[in-house]
Amino acid sequence: AAWMKENDTLLESFDDLAGGTPISHNHIMFGDLSAWAFEYLGGIKIDEPGFTKFHVSPHLPSGVESFSMSYHSPKGPIVSRACRKDRK
Repeated sequence: AAWMKENDTLLESFDDLAGGTPISHNHIMFGDLSAWAFEYLGGIKIDEPGFTKFHVSPHLPSGVESFSMSYHSPKGPIVSRACRKDRK
């Protein structure tokens, strides 16, 4: 594997099926920022497939004053907003 030959330790590259050429040095191995924002900050949790049932419970970590996001689901738009009560 190319990552072993280059002494990469975090699977920073993949082998291309056509001949072992490194094709990726820019990927996230176990998730991505948009999924984190969707599920953690926005708090959108899918309860049943196809968004037939879901719930929204946003979370604002320390240092984040407000957050707003929207998602166009198969059943229509879902909007999640949160703002600290003590925000001026």
